[in-house]
Order: sequence, then C-alpha cells, then structure tokens
Amino acid sequence: MRSRFPESFFAALAAVVLLLIGRVSRPAFSAGPTFFDVPLDHPYYEYIEALYQNGYVAGCSSDPMLYCPEQVLNRAESAVFVERGVHGAGYLPVQPTEVTFEDVALYQWYAKWIDGLWEDGYSAGCGTDPLVYCPDQDHTRAEGCVFYLRMMYGADYKPPQGPGYFTDVDPSQWYADWVDACREAGIAESCGTGPREFCPEDGLTRAAAAYMMVQARGIPLPAPTPAPTPTPPPSGPYSTFADGLAPSMTLWVSNRGSAGGDGSYENPYASFSQAQHASPGTEIRVEGEISGRNYLTFNGTASAPIWIRGETGARVDGLFLLSDSSYVVVEDLEFTGSHDHQIHLLDSHYILLQRLDIHDPERYCLKVYHGNNIYLFDSSLHDAETNTTWIGTHGGRILNNHMYNAAKNILVLKGGSQDIFVAFNEFENQINSKAGPIQLGNATGAEYFNPLDADYEGLRLIFFANMIHNVTATPINFMGCRDCAAIHNTIFDLNFIQDAPLVRFLPGWVGQDASASESVTDGCRFSGNIIVGGTEGSSTLSTYSHGVGPSNSADYNIFYKPGPVNWHGQITQDLDYSTYDQDPRLDEYGIPRNYSLVNDKGPTNLSGLPFSEFFILDFYRNPFSVPYDIGSAAFGSNPLNR
Repeated sequence: MRSRFPESFFAALAAVVLLLIGRVSRPAFSAGPTFFDVPLDHPYYEYIEALYQNGYVAGCSSDPMLYCPEQVLNRAESAVFVERGVHGAGYLPVQPTEVTFEDVALYQWYAKWIDGLWEDGYSAGCGTDPLVYCPDQDHTRAEGCVFYLRMMYGADYKPPQGPGYFTDVDPSQWYADWVDACREAGIAESCGTGPREFCPEDGLTRAAAAYMMVQARGIPLPAPTPAPTPTPPPSGPYSTFADGLAPSMTLWVSNRGSAGGDGSYENPYASFSQAQHASPGTEIRVEGEISGRNYLTFNGTASAPIWIRGETGARVDGLFLLSDSSYVVVEDLEFTGSHDHQIHLLDSHYILLQRLDIHDPERYCLKVYHGNNIYLFDSSLHDAETNTTWIGTHGGRILNNHMYNAAKNILVLKGGSQDIFVAFNEFENQINSKAGPIQLGNATGAEYFNPLDADYEGLRLIFFANMIHNVTATPINFMGCRDCAAIHNTIFDLNFIQDAPLVRFLPGWVGQDASASESVTDGCRFSGNIIVGGTEGSSTLSTYSHGVGPSNSADYNIFYKPGPVNWHGQITQDLDYSTYDQDPRLDEYGIPRNYSLVNDKGPTNLSGLPFSEFFILDFYRNPFSVPYDIGSAAFGSNPLNR
C-alpha cells in the first residue's frame, strides 16, 4: 500500500448522489442535450455530455434529467469520481468489512468508495487523531488541480516549481505549484473574474470538474452538434420557426397515465414533467385533463421544435410555466384553474402559442417575462384580472386573438418590450375598470426591465387593424413608449365609468441601470383610427406636460364623441386630415361602417413603420385598400359576427 498524502492535496468532484454504481451502456452521442440544466450553449456542455455518454455520471436528478452544474462537490461524492477516474467508468470497489475512518460508517453508500480511495493511496483523510474523512466537506478548485494532475500523471506525481501564472494565487500557499502545473497541463481555466485569476479557495463546481476530468483522462468529446438552420425572415404575418416542420416521434401525456408510464399510447405519462426528456422533433400529445402545477423546461431547435398538442377536449388544470425553454409549439389546448398566472413564459424564446382557450386564472391568462420571439395566434383569453402582459419581451406577434372579460387591463406591453406586432385582434368587455385596456408601455418596477438600462417602457410596438369595444377607460395608452404606433383600429361602445380621454400620451418608468429618471413617450403615431363614443366631459386626446416628447403625432383619424372636441396638452395634429364630426354610419349593433377616406386621403408614410410589410390585410383578413381606408377594415368588409 502506497504512503498516504496530505488530504489537502486531493480534489473532489461535484455532487453526484446518482453517480452510476455500475456502468450502464449509453447510446451514441445525441444531437440534443441530455440534461435540462445544461443546454447546447452551456460553456461546459460538451464536457458534461462526454462524462455522461462514457458512463461516468448519471446526473443529480432523473426526473427531470439534471446535472446541477453550479453545485459544489463534497468529499464523499468525489471519492466515487476519483475511483472511477483512476480505474475506469465501470469500476465497482469491494465493500469493506472494517471501519477505516471514524466518520464513515460501513452502511453508508459511499463507504466502499472512500475505502478504495484510501487503499489506492489517494487520500489520507482530513484529520488523524482520530482518523476521519469529512465526507460532507466541500472541495476547492486548488484541491481539484492536485486530484486531476495525479489522475493524469500517477499518484506519486509532484509538480515542479511554477512561474506564478495567476495573480490571486499566493506563491507561499501549498497549492501554488499545483495550480501552475494544472494550467500547463491544460486542465485548468481561469475562474471568470479575470484572465489571470483562478479563485483557488472557491468550491469546485460540477461543471468545472467535468472539464478537468475530461481533459485529464482524455475522454472523447461528443461529435459537434450541427448548427441549427437559421430561422428565415417571415414571409407573412403568421410565418414562424415551425413552418413546414413535422415531428419525428410522439410521447403521450394522459389522465389515464401513471408515474411508471413510458410515454407510449398504451402506457402514457401522467404528467408533463415525465416528458421533459423529450428530444428536438418530439410531439407530446395531451389527452384528457392534466391537473397540478407544471414547472417545465423544453428545448427544441430551429429545425426540430418540440410540439405540445392537445387531443379533442384536452385540458390543463393548473399553472403551466415554461422556463428557459426554446423552439416550442403549444397548440389546441384549454388552460384554466391557476391560482396566479395561467401560462407563464419565463426567459424563453421562440415559443408559438396557437388555438388555445386560456381562462379564469386569478391574475393573468398569459404572462411573458423576458422572452424573445414569442407568437400568440388564434387564441381566446378571457375572464381574468389582465388577459395578457409582456414584460421585457423582444420580438413577437399577437395576431387574431379574442381577449375579453378583463377586471383590469386587456393587453400590456412594458418593461423594455420591443418589436412586437399586434394585429387583427378583438378586445372587449372591461368590467368597470379605470385602467386603460390597451397599454403600449406602462409603469414597470425598475428591477424588472429588460435590458436593465432601458430608458423606455416600449420600443417599436405596433398596434394595427384591431377592434376594441365595450371598454370602461381610455382605450389606447402610450406610456413611456418610443417609436410606437396605433394605426387603422376601430374603437366603439366606450362605456366610460368616469370622464377619460380617448387617447393618452404619458411618461413611464425606466430600468434600474438607466441614466434617465423617467421614460419619455416620443416618436409615437396615432393614425387612421375610428373612435366612436366617450363622455361629454372627456378630452379627445390627452398628453402630460412632462415626459412626452415633441415628435408624437395624431393624424387621419375619425373622432366621433359627445360634446365638444377637447385637446389636453400639446401634440402635433394634422387637422386637415382628421375629422371630428363625420358620421361613422353605425350599423344596428353600433359598429362604425364608414371606412371612407378622410378628405380623400389615408395615412401616409406607413412603409417606414416597423412591420409595414404586414400591412396588407384588414381585421377580417381581406386585402386592405391602398390608399388605406380609415379604421381596421377595408370598405365593404363584413361586420363583426355578433
């Protein structure tokens, strides 16, 4: 038996309670990630995947599959890693019959691994009187260098004197030469705080340990994952990443499923969490009612999304949260029964929601937080405090939805949201609320902005060809919005519960790292709209005296309200091409039918607005007239089906 070395020399690897006790055969390297918390763009993805595929680790959780890359290793778990690294992935030590370390009982799962470490001469414990191992103690990055260098060069290896590569490694410390040798061997990286800093006393994370293990053992890396096919620019308003793609396999989630299901139709899963291992290209079919709170992560690719599809009558009763997810389609499902938000998208991108019925949550039907490229099509959102709110969301389209029965707002886009196109939707029926139903911008808490230094609530938010009716407060509000527009909308049946303007331009908040004190509404346009209703004492258009810039405009609109026209505040108005008394020729339901051009002209320069390539259809999906008729429908289009 070799002489024992001081334990401070020996590293550990991050916590793996679920390390394989016997080698299990693995499939060939897959195109997608194994662990849901180690996506393809994780800096240590290929090293963690290499350990898994070669049988060294099984992760920290099996349902869902997780690796816990930022978790720091303890000494008991590291013993398994050391022995596997020395003897091979399939190694299984003999169970000891006598206690070596006083704090390692023979019945503990790690007893045989720690005893093997002792017998191989890699550990002298953490104390000698009595002899103890300290199985729950964390290991440091410096100790990791010792372990992996000895794994690379043999247990008797001692490093030469080093030149001192890292500025935060004291040359007088026992580990100084080990850290330098580790760098020269190519198995150590800087700690991320600086190119010449190593953070030797910090805990060794499971991600960093995977890198060191793979480098030291020469474990083959998985074949490079082909770059995803770039998402082509949309050719129409409804074009998305999922166009022309089809699933390659199917998993089933059903109310007839069980915890032991395998995802087949005959033996389905009982919950969405059981299906989180789904690889890109998988279709998850939902049958019956699935109850409970769902905290989920799914990651498809641009060329192989993941579909979550409901069978006829399929229903989700409880919160449905997608976190850190990408390239996912959710369609043909009913969602209800949440105590807070019904569907919550958190830090997710390229998500398509379509043909959904989302209703009766306590707060929001749909909340999107810090997402990008989110699409909401052909869905019904109703009976909520707020139908939908998008915070710090970049890129998206909200098309052909019906949102109604809101106790507060109907649609809110705020917190640094930008480049969102809202068109062809019907918004109706506020329940005696003083809050504006449509908020292009808002007053977001500074810490919730994305980016945190944003000095705008909304940027390039375009509200086009929508119908708004039966609302009780100012229909459209620009609030801290920049370069936004509300154009060609039809607004009627305004049942205000107090005097309120028909349109408002207001300041908003800014992100916590912004240099400004408030977000200024500027460069916004209200053009080509029909607004019928309001109260006699209300103003037609209202702007604050501060927080509103000089480049906003209102032109080519038809205003038809009781009482006199009353402008509050200053804004650029083209009075030649707007009218305040033109008869909108209401039909029997009170819907404006007069879509004729104001003074024979429609709004100009629409080609310069974001999403102008989509200004081709009206609310009813008929071709829009050019020059444009006023309101959300071309002259002669059918009225709302009431």
